[in-house]
Amino acid sequence: MGTTPRTVWVAVASSPDDPSVGTVSLHPWDGGHGLGAAVASIELPRPGWVVWAPDGTHLHVACETPDGHVVTLMVEDRSDGPPALSQVGQCSTGGAHPCHLALMPDGRTLLAANYTDGTVSTIEVTDDVVTTLTDTARLSGSGPHPTRQEGSHAHQVAPLPDDRVWVVDLGGDQIVTYAVREGVLDQLTSSALPPGAGPRHVVRDPRTGRAWVGAELSGFLVALRENAVGRLEVTGQVLASSSRTENSVAQIWLDADAQRLLISNRGPDTLSVFDVAGDLPVLIGETAVPAHPRHFHADGERDILLVAGRDADAVTTHDLSPHRIGRAVTTLTVPAPMCVAPRPAAF
Repeated sequence: MGTTPRTVWVAVASSPDDPSVGTVSLHPWDGGHGLGAAVASIELPRPGWVVWAPDGTHLHVACETPDGHVVTLMVEDRSDGPPALSQVGQCSTGGAHPCHLALMPDGRTLLAANYTDGTVSTIEVTDDVVTTLTDTARLSGSGPHPTRQEGSHAHQVAPLPDDRVWVVDLGGDQIVTYAVREGVLDQLTSSALPPGAGPRHVVRDPRTGRAWVGAELSGFLVALRENAVGRLEVTGQVLASSSRTENSVAQIWLDADAQRLLISNRGPDTLSVFDVAGDLPVLIGETAVPAHPRHFHADGERDILLVAGRDADAVTTHDLSPHRIGRAVTTLTVPAPMCVAPRPAAF
């Protein structure tokens, strides 16, 4: 396993003393098990998700507030000291409590999933800084869960390479496909998932049309196949954890060969490894991780894993092999970490 320095990674935390305020912090990481204390930080209102710009010097942060907005931060590297972190842009998301962000492949459009009011929005990005809210679309759906599915709740925006985007609707038990043209959203179709699934995040194999979605409310990993543009068929589902504890699944990751899939389990507080080479996912390993693993970062090339345990106030490193996740090697104390996002490899 190589350990070429990646300089910094990002942890997003909500303050335990004041939920309306959180911190985005930069930490040294050697690419392996070496994590360091924060070298720069900045306070923002309820930061919850981070995505780096391609240039590696800007990052966009979703602020989960009722009047949702995105902030662009800039990292200024210094030869005589630690990097500096400053806010250089801000834009409304046009919806409430944005919980996920993603950049379209050209880097000029940022997508935001607004959880509470079930909207998805596009934001213009100029010189890697958010500038203007371009468009907003509202999902329409509901599900059988009495408190979580009274209406649509956008939980993820997943760009595809052909100017399309999948929007995962936890409240409506569906994945909605939009075309994105010059920042404008045009709904193409929607695909139903099992009632009460509560889909959270989806991953896709672009070569075969297969996909997998973590179902937060049912605790299942659902296998899908795209038979036509935006038309997803459920091909099977399996429990995401072997534990009998109630499970609110969270992050999901697919390796480059689409053979191995990881999914985090909140409740059991584990990460599961699945073999997804066949038609139905097969559980091949499960490892205990810090409490409430809301997010993790898997590096398949380095065989390393970073896990953010929100309720454990910890980010841990683990070895990653084809069939298992090792126990925590190092633990860094970070108050209520919500998201870990390593800086692009060139920086």
